[in-house]
Amino acid sequence: MYFKNVARAIIPSFIGSSSALPSALIADSTYNFTFPTYSVPSEYDQSRLRAIVLLIDPSNGQVYNTKGENVDAPATSTVGIDNLSQFINFTIYPNPASTIATLNMEGIIGPDITLELYNLLGELVVTENYTTSSDFRQDLDISGLNNGIYNVILVVDGSIYSKKLQILNNNF
Repeated sequence: MYFKNVARAIIPSFIGSSSALPSALIADSTYNFTFPTYSVPSEYDQSRLRAIVLLIDPSNGQVYNTKGENVDAPATSTVGIDNLSQFINFTIYPNPASTIATLNMEGIIGPDITLELYNLLGELVVTENYTTSSDFRQDLDISGLNNGIYNVILVVDGSIYSKKLQILNNNF
């Protein structure tokens, strides 16, 4: 069985590392953090594993940006957050929703947006690709989906944004 987006290990810990970045950051500067060594168990297929780095504000838990890289990439590869200033205000409403959910994004938005909707089993149930050049609003037909909690994943210029969406559809 294959589950996309399931953590196999959280390094250095679930709460991250308070020493990963200095307390004051300077725009357009580069900061480095070396993670503790981790050996991938031999039973894992390394070609299907990705390392994901999250930039999280420790004061409120907000994820500012993420970046991923395949684990089997060349040994000299690094994973980093490219743009600390790329903040996208992403909302999905109404929540809970029954037939239509509206996706709204404001901020620095790249031309290509991928939307993925996953159920709690990790199954991809909806995928959409959009092209835009400015603020973005899109209605999403969810009338055919079962009641439940879904993960809404947006990929914008390599950055990943996520929200939860509850669907309460009386047809099911």
